[in-house]
Amino acid sequence: MNPIDRTAVITGGNSGLGLECARALLQQQPAWHVVIASRNRERSEAAVADLRGSGGTGTVDARALDLGSLADVRRFADTLLADLRGAALPPLRALVCNAGLQFTHRTASVRHCDQIVYLEDGRVRSAGTFDEIKAAVPEFDEQLPAKLAFGR
Repeated sequence: MNPIDRTAVITGGNSGLGLECARALLQQQPAWHVVIASRNRERSEAAVADLRGSGGTGTVDARALDLGSLADVRRFADTLLADLRGAALPPLRALVCNAGLQFTHRTASVRHCDQIVYLEDGRVRSAGTFDEIKAAVPEFDEQLPAKLAFGR
């Protein structure tokens, strides 16, 4: 039996391609510990149960991560780093960025974001808080939703 000696973090690993990536690692590479990182804790726990029952010899756990919140990303990273440094997890050897975000169409929903990047014609026109963007780009909240990229 191979010891668990490496960690893979898979964002959005509770369904679809992320789940199948986790399954392949656990079944074909028994030395992996897989961390399923997603915002839906119940679906992640169900995915962990499914993966544990699928015959692989690697280990797996679920951790909450809302990529739409910079504060939550920081919390996740801090906790993960503490576990890696404290040897609660084997060394991180893979990060599978599988999760996607879909942004709302209402400018008002970005008012409390940590950082907003305003794009125009494929270029960054301004970046900062909601109020900073509004001051720099007066037509900001009249623009199409496709022109916004943000983290909350």
